[in-house]
Amino acid sequence: MKKKISLHKLFITTIVGSIIVTSFFIGVFWIFDVKSKMKSTIEITQELYKKEKKEMLKHKISSIKNYINKIRKNEKQKFIKNLKDKLSLRYNVAMTLYNVNKNRKNQELKHEFLSFLKVEGNINDDIYCFVIDKKTNKTLFKGFNCIPKNIKEGFIETTCNGEKMIGYAKTFKPLNWLFVYLSSLNRIEERIKQNIVKYLTNYRYGEKKHGYIFISKLLNINGGDCFAKAIVNPNKPEMVGKCMSDKIKDANGRFYRKMYLRDLGKQGYSLLEYNYKVPHSNENGLKLSYMEIYKPYNWIIGTGYYLKDLKKDYLEAIENKFKRNLPQRIATIIIITFIAISVLLILYAILTRTIRSDIETLHNFFVNYKKSKRIDTKKIKTTDIEKIANQINDITQKIEIYSLEIERLLKSYKNLVKYMPDCLILYEKKGDEIVVKDANKCIEDYLLKEHKNENIVGENISKVFTKVPYLTQKIKEVFATQSVIETDYHVDKNGQKHYFSCIAYPLNENECVSVAKDITDSILLYRKSEKEKEKLKKFINVINTGVLVLNEDGSVVYINDIAKQILEIDEMFNLEDIYIVLGLKNWGIITGNIKIINEGQNGCKNCNVSITTKTDSEKWLDMSVGSIEMNKEKLYVVSFYDVTERYKKEKEVEYVAFHDSLTNLYNRRFFKEEVRRMFNKRSYPLTIITYDLNGLKIINDAMGHQKGDFAIKKLAQILLAEARASDVVARIGGDEFAVVMPNTTEKGALKYIERVNKKIERFNKKSDFFLSASYGYAVQEGQYPNLKEFFSTADANMYKNKYSTHRKEIIKKVMESVKSEKIKLPKELFDRYN
Repeated sequence: MKKKISLHKLFITTIVGSIIVTSFFIGVFWIFDVKSKMKSTIEITQELYKKEKKEMLKHKISSIKNYINKIRKNEKQKFIKNLKDKLSLRYNVAMTLYNVNKNRKNQELKHEFLSFLKVEGNINDDIYCFVIDKKTNKTLFKGFNCIPKNIKEGFIETTCNGEKMIGYAKTFKPLNWLFVYLSSLNRIEERIKQNIVKYLTNYRYGEKKHGYIFISKLLNINGGDCFAKAIVNPNKPEMVGKCMSDKIKDANGRFYRKMYLRDLGKQGYSLLEYNYKVPHSNENGLKLSYMEIYKPYNWIIGTGYYLKDLKKDYLEAIENKFKRNLPQRIATIIIITFIAISVLLILYAILTRTIRSDIETLHNFFVNYKKSKRIDTKKIKTTDIEKIANQINDITQKIEIYSLEIERLLKSYKNLVKYMPDCLILYEKKGDEIVVKDANKCIEDYLLKEHKNENIVGENISKVFTKVPYLTQKIKEVFATQSVIETDYHVDKNGQKHYFSCIAYPLNENECVSVAKDITDSILLYRKSEKEKEKLKKFINVINTGVLVLNEDGSVVYINDIAKQILEIDEMFNLEDIYIVLGLKNWGIITGNIKIINEGQNGCKNCNVSITTKTDSEKWLDMSVGSIEMNKEKLYVVSFYDVTERYKKEKEVEYVAFHDSLTNLYNRRFFKEEVRRMFNKRSYPLTIITYDLNGLKIINDAMGHQKGDFAIKKLAQILLAEARASDVVARIGGDEFAVVMPNTTEKGALKYIERVNKKIERFNKKSDFFLSASYGYAVQEGQYPNLKEFFSTADANMYKNKYSTHRKEIIKKVMESVKSEKIKLPKELFDRYN
């Protein structure tokens, strides 16, 4: 049995535990406080120290740059002074030479001077000598293959072959010559660079002389495999003169060179922390470096400080401070702990007496509980326990209310289950026996003979289900498999069969339940529905119309024999054949009508649709779609009959109505309708061409109407052959024809006329009579207000062509072509046309 603990012991344990925990937390708090303050002190000191070092590094680079600038300035000044001194020396030698030879002829004297200068030549490889005649501005002697420009006496800056030069010039007054000494500025700078590099390579600073300067020549600020070349690197001397790549990482995997190149590009300097090799060691350490670009030389000048030595400078001071404060902190902790223990003991003495009394009140309530009885909270002195007592009173009241509600619900549910229309039985397994634990009234009505349901509780199910022993086996299966089983059965009552749908499922290993629903009405309704469907099928098969019956899903559920004949489907038909024969378009019409019917509108009536059967024959059907309701099931009826012969006759009548019987061209009626349809801006420019057959009367009179009909048909063939698919060619009179051409300009019309004329000429070469036609055209681009004016213009142009100066020649050719030995033209006929 689990050991209990008294309230007194609990308080003692709580007090002692509180003291221990308080002491522990005070100690932990003190440790964390010390650690936090130490960490904060270290961080502040570290940041201040880093800041100091950063400023030191900046100052160091600034002093190096000042040093370089000073060296450059001093070296240049020193060089210029040296240049001036050398020029003065040569000037003095030249003056001495002049004084010795001044009595000689001027020309000889100048020649002597030039010989002297050529012998003297340049002072060295860096200083070049020039002599310029100031009067003619002609260079008399040059120690370098270039001619300096704009040379004046004194200090000079000029260019020679694109190279910057500095020097000094002085006038030799006896000959009015200008002595010039020049030197390459680049060579001077290179010597200065060499001196600076040599100095900085050996330069060290700091107490331990670990500080050094590193320099690299910047080639590409954007980085790359050779963005710079190392010039000075005392820590890694093997790098000097080699390319530097920005793809190098430090020990932490950072592309530190890319980082400082980005900073240098944006702001001209970079302050960066990264891991780098420690001097005089093979180890890497965290290094703080500062770099700037020295623009005159395009150098990256930098220096750094290794931060691993940082703690050595300030940890000793922090440790001394901690040792000084340690005794004071320990004394403070002891005092606080003693005060806390004293306060806790006093509180324990006060609380124990009061709490024991209040707990006794709660204990008496539970021991002597009666319905509607509550705890008297006036006797309780502790506020917290008073709250507990109030909560107990509230909970007790709610429990009493819930108990009443549960009793009411149990009674309601019991009656609900008892009188529900479905048969419900609860089973219990006792050893190898399965008995009825409970059942409702439905069981009494259908399954029991002599017993009432109260009497079957506790009975073995094999004795209960005497009418349906099959159900006994199913219940045993539920217990054996612990699964849900559904089954159907029927019982006889008063000479009638009653059908049930039963589901049985386990509640646990020893209990299961079955619910049986009476489905007798549904079975009878289904049978009645099947009988009505059979009657409908018989009726559909009797009528002389093809019929398809579809369900609400749009699937075909029945097809009669007439429909099979029309669709040419055999007895072993597949429903998919119906969809294929009807075609996607017609099936869309059917499903569309079903949607319309569902929206409350009438379906298609006598719609004409075309199908292609399995034998590839085209049929036209007259189709209607409607709906019927059968036993609350909505069905859709598609009826149709074959109207193919009627459709063909209608098309034949339509063809005759719109075509000329002699030429098979469109007739005047159809032509007018088409021209009226095309008479709008979408067809512009719209062209109409009218033709009139010349000499048809002569051909008819001389050769007979059969030959005249042949001439009409031949012209019709030529006009139709040269027309486009969008053009309409029609015979609009006995010997009159017209062609309407949408979207055709005047140029297009003339090309068509030219093609027709050429074809007529080819025909006349082989024909026994002369074929000729007059034409006229008009092009509508919006200028004709109506069809009458448009057509009249083309007709007028045709008559102008017909009665032109060539008319007599054309008639004569026609008459000549019909002459023969067998045909003798009457005199009046010649007179009429001549």
